[in-house]
Amino acid sequence: MAFVLFAVLLPLILLMGVITVDIGNWWVHKRHLQTQVDAAAFAGGPEFVGCFYDPANANLAIASRALAYAGDTQRLGKQNAAAAPSTTNYQVQTPDDVRAVLNANAYWKTGDPTNGSTLDNTLGTPCNQKFLDVKATDDEAPLLWGLIPFSASPKTSARIEIRDLASARGLLPWAVPEIEPRAVIALFVNEDTGAVFDYQELIAQDDGSLPWSEWITSVGQEQIFLSDGRDNTGVVILVSKEDPTPTSTGTLAAICSQDPGFVRCYGGSSATSGLSFIHGYNGTYSGSISSPQVRQVELFPAGCAVPADYSAPYFTLDGNCSAVVQAVIDFGVTGDPRPLAKACASVSGYTWSAGGPDPTLGVWTGSVSLPQNGGRVGGGVNLSWSAGRREQGNSGNCHNSQPNSGTFQKVAAPYVANSASGPVQYLKLFATYADGITVADPNSVERNDPGNPHYNYRVKVGLPKPLQIGNYTDPPLLLRMASPSGSQNRAWDCDSGRTFREEIETGCNTRYMENYRDLDGDGDKEWNNFPCTGWGTGNLPPPTFDGPSPYPSDCVLTETGDKTGQLREGLHDRLETPCYPNRWPDTPAELAAFGGPNGNAYGSDPRYVTLIITDDTAFTGSGNDPLPIKYFAGFYVTGWDYHQIQSPGCDDPDGGGPLKGNDPHPIYGARGTYNESLDNGDVWGYFVDLVVFSSDGEPSDDLCTFGTDPAACIPVLVE
Repeated sequence: MAFVLFAVLLPLILLMGVITVDIGNWWVHKRHLQTQVDAAAFAGGPEFVGCFYDPANANLAIASRALAYAGDTQRLGKQNAAAAPSTTNYQVQTPDDVRAVLNANAYWKTGDPTNGSTLDNTLGTPCNQKFLDVKATDDEAPLLWGLIPFSASPKTSARIEIRDLASARGLLPWAVPEIEPRAVIALFVNEDTGAVFDYQELIAQDDGSLPWSEWITSVGQEQIFLSDGRDNTGVVILVSKEDPTPTSTGTLAAICSQDPGFVRCYGGSSATSGLSFIHGYNGTYSGSISSPQVRQVELFPAGCAVPADYSAPYFTLDGNCSAVVQAVIDFGVTGDPRPLAKACASVSGYTWSAGGPDPTLGVWTGSVSLPQNGGRVGGGVNLSWSAGRREQGNSGNCHNSQPNSGTFQKVAAPYVANSASGPVQYLKLFATYADGITVADPNSVERNDPGNPHYNYRVKVGLPKPLQIGNYTDPPLLLRMASPSGSQNRAWDCDSGRTFREEIETGCNTRYMENYRDLDGDGDKEWNNFPCTGWGTGNLPPPTFDGPSPYPSDCVLTETGDKTGQLREGLHDRLETPCYPNRWPDTPAELAAFGGPNGNAYGSDPRYVTLIITDDTAFTGSGNDPLPIKYFAGFYVTGWDYHQIQSPGCDDPDGGGPLKGNDPHPIYGARGTYNESLDNGDVWGYFVDLVVFSSDGEPSDDLCTFGTDPAACIPVLVE
């Protein structure tokens, strides 16, 4: 009986086994299909880099990279710029049966075109939607036994979204400070007493002729009274990051110490000296041989680089030039006060000539050096004089020892940008008399002119623009990594046990996260730990590359010392061995190739780098300071610090073709045409909408913004 029952059940058991095996085979096909769409979606992620500049060709590049990994033999793509069209990740058993569509609202089915023409982008293009959706159909997956009267077509999908990069590794170990002030104020300080006697609120007002973000005195705040006792007026610049109405009255120390970290004053090395200076001279006293009077003292730039030094010589960005000094001094005589005239007067290092602002007195002309990173030059310009009468009237000899001598202290105070001037890159004063007539030199005025009760001053400040992606035809953006003081070189100590050179060559192995992030889920970002409390040399860099648990650090430690040598060597190792061509486009045709299927995205071109953006107050100290990470930004390097031995750069590889060598320095020009020391620590290029590999970081909840915002992005699998 049992034998008979077994004989009856055996065919059913075998049939169920066959069905189970075939269903299992479909499941295997579906799982393999899932790996295909996952790979395709992730492969397209880095190609979103072109979405701002050329979205049409970027969409083609995204599709091409995705299809190269989708395994659809009817739709080929390119795995990289140099590869021939192909696909990979073939389905098992029947590799020709997979059909993939991109950003489609339905799966491919029998009868649909195999090129995706009716289904692709029915959900919108990748650049517009900020996602890539890959749907795949395994058309009629085969049966192993053929006993089931139909064949299934497994379907599956994967979708990546492009989100802001919240934490990352592979970063370059140098920082770019960014400044986005809520308020900028000019403080007028009596440098003799330290009193703040007036202030002006500045408003953002773009000047198309200047390359910065310009702030200028608000209408109605121009009046400044320079009465007796205000011979030496310094102009200190206050920048507030978050408070639009910071305190502007009180002592300078109190004003500048409010809201530490979020309000900062920029001035000279002393407590009361400014970045700009107004020499207020007395125009009512008559001069004499024994008591001469200094009048107007004007400065003129000589050999200062343009466009860098638009406000030279009173505020000079680069230096390595000089200022011509023209001083009017009243010795109580008309005309030439030197030998062979009525008196014997001299000003050390200066020569007299007729003319000038006061033709009856003439002008003394000399010069002062404006050294790079010099700050207030020499503490100010001083004029040493000596004078006496002739032995025999107008024609006698001068006494060997003239009885009268002295020094006019601080008649001018040119300033060359240094660490104390922070983000200020342009500073110029404009002034009119009370009646509206323009003042010839706002930095040297008569303080007690009886016919002029006050002056109308306007202060214009140029700060670096908020970091943004500009037009691809703009000149490259200059990033200056060298510290004015040499003690901090805008370098991070990002990895334990690795040198700065090694970190540049391969990027930081340690993962870091943003300090400026949405902490309470309201959609607005705030600083988590702006002062980096709890971080220091004891725990930074972290002992392991994964960072401290449970989160990576949102502060990073600065390097000390002059790192320009290691910076050059690291760039040489990363970009010059071998030399990777500069692919940055100059024409629409080159742009189409750069961001299209034949272009090179992150991972295939080492000139793409991820930078750490920090606060503008970074790198003003001199030690190993922990500093907060604001966000991560994408950058394409087109040139760097030229050194004949350490970093000679990359030459044009194809003689004027689409591949180029390094771009010339944005200020100094072509390699070898300027003093090598001028570009110490300089790197230049363009911010881009960089999309890094998913393995290189973690996303935030915010979608990437393809536009002028250079914040780096990352693909994240959401389906």
